[in-house]
Amino acid sequence: MTDVVGIGPAGTRCGILPVQKMKQNRHFLLAGFVFLLWVELFSLGRAVWNVQPEAFDFRQLYSAGAMVRAEDGARLYEANQLQTYEDRLVSPRDGVLPFNHPAYETLFYLPLTLLSYRSAYYAMTIVNLILLMGLVFALRPQIRALSEVWVWLPTMIFLGFLPFAVTVIQGQDSVLLTLCIALAGLALDRGREREAGLLLALGLFKFQFILPIALLLALWRKWKTVGWFAAGACLLGAMSLAITGPGATSEYFHSLNSMSSTLSKAAEDVYGIHPAVMPNLRGLCYPSTALTVLLSVLLLGWAATRKYSFDLAVLVAVLVSYHCLYHDLSVLAVPLIRILALRQRGMEAGMFLVPSMAYGFGLPFWLVSLPIFGLAVAQKGPAMPKEAFGRSEKASS
Repeated sequence: MTDVVGIGPAGTRCGILPVQKMKQNRHFLLAGFVFLLWVELFSLGRAVWNVQPEAFDFRQLYSAGAMVRAEDGARLYEANQLQTYEDRLVSPRDGVLPFNHPAYETLFYLPLTLLSYRSAYYAMTIVNLILLMGLVFALRPQIRALSEVWVWLPTMIFLGFLPFAVTVIQGQDSVLLTLCIALAGLALDRGREREAGLLLALGLFKFQFILPIALLLALWRKWKTVGWFAAGACLLGAMSLAITGPGATSEYFHSLNSMSSTLSKAAEDVYGIHPAVMPNLRGLCYPSTALTVLLSVLLLGWAATRKYSFDLAVLVAVLVSYHCLYHDLSVLAVPLIRILALRQRGMEAGMFLVPSMAYGFGLPFWLVSLPIFGLAVAQKGPAMPKEAFGRSEKASS
């Protein structure tokens, strides 16, 4: 019988956990994931059948890249100008899907704008699938441990995790963000703090998740990681300024404000942003901004008193993020797989069922994060099988 060893922050063993504990729960896992796949196929099949690709989120990402290619980056955050591009290059639509990410991300979509929208959408689908393969590579130590439990378990997790499927269908960038976070966690496990900091900075196109992680790393005194993160952030900020010019900065922050603290009911339908169903504290406390801020501060303060855990940082970041849509829950795959590989219990593998079940039954999406957060609190130290620890720099020195 194979054992998996958990490694604590200082390289100490957290305990030896027999894989037999999870093998006893195979029937539970199989039934759960079969149901999950049914929910996924039914929900996404209905969406694809009823909605054309021109209505998906890739619309504004493609149009933003086209604006930069046309050297119109200075007006990137002007809603009227972006709508002109969306209507001309994609299809006419009432209202605009705004581009609310830092401008450097448009460089990722720039090559795709050489294609027509439909062709670019299908190309983005292929890119997301390749990124998912990269995610499997980044999490290979943990996946190897899960394969020892049940050879089909990692495959079922990736195929049945609904946020991944929603990301691919929408042409969103959440898989790219998840890959950045996974690689940063792997780098920290191996003591490569410079790489970790730069990888986290690369994910700043969704800064609402990355900044809380960086803040907790600073509170945990991971100074080298935070320093390289700051350096990477400055470089990407300079790239964004070069794309848009300094004049677009105020328009960008005005756009962010209009989609967060001053978001109106009418704007919710136009932008497709509904805070009441967000899977975070904002969704839980909506419409009370004061309560959201209070709970976020308390949660960050509490997490800072815990021992360093990259998995805990990611889960806290999801809860305190001001803007979190369903496809953004893709990032939960990183801490879940890492924690699961450490603890080796079938019931905890069932946490992968929660996002899809919440989606399928129409439950409030903030319910998705809370039980998973409880799982992170219960775990002791970051998840890392002994194979990964054996390759770490600390172990080899």
